[in-house]
Amino acid sequence: MNLRRLIFLLAGILFHLVIYSQEIKLTASKKALNEVLLNIRDNYNVDFSFNDSELSKYLVNVSKTFANIDLALEYLLKDLPFEYQKTSGVYVIFPKMAEMVEKPRPKVYRISGRIMEAKTNEVLPFSNILVNSKGIISDYNGNFLFSTTDDSVFRIQISHLGYLVKDTIFYRAHKNISIFLTPSEQQLEEIEIREQLIEDFSSTENEPATLKLNH
Repeated sequence: MNLRRLIFLLAGILFHLVIYSQEIKLTASKKALNEVLLNIRDNYNVDFSFNDSELSKYLVNVSKTFANIDLALEYLLKDLPFEYQKTSGVYVIFPKMAEMVEKPRPKVYRISGRIMEAKTNEVLPFSNILVNSKGIISDYNGNFLFSTTDDSVFRIQISHLGYLVKDTIFYRAHKNISIFLTPSEQQLEEIEIREQLIEDFSSTENEPATLKLNH
């Protein structure tokens, strides 16, 4: 009994060695991959397992002799979305696992700074800031921060009550810049105040008129 098992074991090993070591000659011109594998199965006694309809979508052009079946399969599946694995003497062909490709993170461009008065260097809190048509407001200390992934060019318009509007362009990201606003020098129109005499004449019937002067 043990001898019989040993004979079967040796025969199986010899069979697989013969299959593995035998040359595989392939000749195909615009032939579907599934048909090429079926020809290998019929001519070289190699067992395959694969999705017939999926492999039929790929055409093969080959005229080459390979030292063994593994080299032949590696050549046929090269640059195709398939791989193979030998399981219990059967070559199983299956789709490649999707590789986890990390998407490149978009580059972030930032600009930050402080809004200040040009004459006194005092900070201007809660200034209205327009950066590339997007509105923000400086904080209590006049600081602001703007981030974007769209462009590294920043067009900034700043307005504050009592100051001239500042319109400027920065062609790259900046950090901790100081932007100064100039007070608007608006002259008030001169108003002339004159003393006016108001005359109030009042009288009643059969009484003399009385003159009152208001100063």
